[in-house]
Amino acid sequence: MNVLTDARLPFEFFIEGGRSRTGHLLPARLGLLSMLLDNQARQPQQRLALIPVWIDYDQIPDVTSYISQLNGQPKRKESLFSTLKSFRLLKRKLGTARITFAQPLLLESSQITAQPAAIRIGNDILQRINHCAQLSPAALLAITLLDQPQQNRQTLTANLTDLLSTARQLNKLTDSGHALTAADMIATALQHDQLTLSHDQVTLNTQQTASFWYLRNSSEHCMLLPALYLLFCQRLARPHALNINRLIRLIYPLLQAEYYLHTDPADLTLELKQMRRQLIQASLLQSAARQHWLCTTQPAVSILQRMAEGILIRYAILIGTLDRTPGLMRDELTQTCQNIGLQLQQKTGHPVALYADTRALEHLIDLLLQFEIIVEDQAQLRLNKLPRDLLTKMRQLLPEHVAALI
Repeated sequence: MNVLTDARLPFEFFIEGGRSRTGHLLPARLGLLSMLLDNQARQPQQRLALIPVWIDYDQIPDVTSYISQLNGQPKRKESLFSTLKSFRLLKRKLGTARITFAQPLLLESSQITAQPAAIRIGNDILQRINHCAQLSPAALLAITLLDQPQQNRQTLTANLTDLLSTARQLNKLTDSGHALTAADMIATALQHDQLTLSHDQVTLNTQQTASFWYLRNSSEHCMLLPALYLLFCQRLARPHALNINRLIRLIYPLLQAEYYLHTDPADLTLELKQMRRQLIQASLLQSAARQHWLCTTQPAVSILQRMAEGILIRYAILIGTLDRTPGLMRDELTQTCQNIGLQLQQKTGHPVALYADTRALEHLIDLLLQFEIIVEDQAQLRLNKLPRDLLTKMRQLLPEHVAALI
């Protein structure tokens, strides 16, 4: 580290320290970052610039391993044989990879010496990475198809066209996406074996579904707040702007903890106001009397609402479990949530255990502990900073078969 910094050589490292198995960003691994900050603190006269980078791609090559780990299987140890075996993946066409550079983080000596510098700066880097992310064509297709895994080609084209237009309106689309049409995106996905087409019906097999869930998870934060706004507008008894904003503010600490959202809570009201204007311009929202808002019947509305619903389900499972049974040990909480997730999987007939992934649950628990939304006392967990009426609202907003389990 001393040699690299003394020579003023640029170098790269992966802040997550490993590959995400869900598509979501992992918490920052602080070892190398701490070494870098400690070294910089000894040379305050030299400026340090951290440049976060977002890397996105159309397909995940090891989808079989991804499915097994989602269903609770341990990760296989890497070996020389597995490394040699992976070379055959190089023969596959895996689509396009994209690299986006975020706003650089220029560090002053006062920022580095303040404690705990590594945790704070690590979170800032992750927020900048997610903030510069854009929706790729593959991610848009994933969001559209996972809403309704079986569609005829004409319906899929219409739904995808509407979501593509919405992403453009919200400035959430990659540069390459602006030049594409829905028909282009579907044709490319068929070419890469991401879809199954039979008699004009588009379907997904287990591997295709899992791959799309990964792609959607990695990009859903781009449309997270618009999706929640549309869901609350549709399902609140009184969809007044103040009521919608209040509910989003209640859940925002959870969202910011998991998705490393860049918006400061103090600026959230202004952000929601600007976003509401964009939703109106995209024809997804229309004004009713006295600051009440109504969702339109555009296909993108229901697609985004169901995406937001899936996010609420994960939170509701964990929070509802702790509300119903406070004082659970960590492994007990994980196991209980996993059982509920498996019950939901059986009810929906979904091929992937989305809400029962142990790693995702443990990651969410870690984040909630870090932000003190839940606290641990003598190895027992309980809710801390969460308003009591948030869980009640969640149960009211979710489908009956989900609310009955939480």
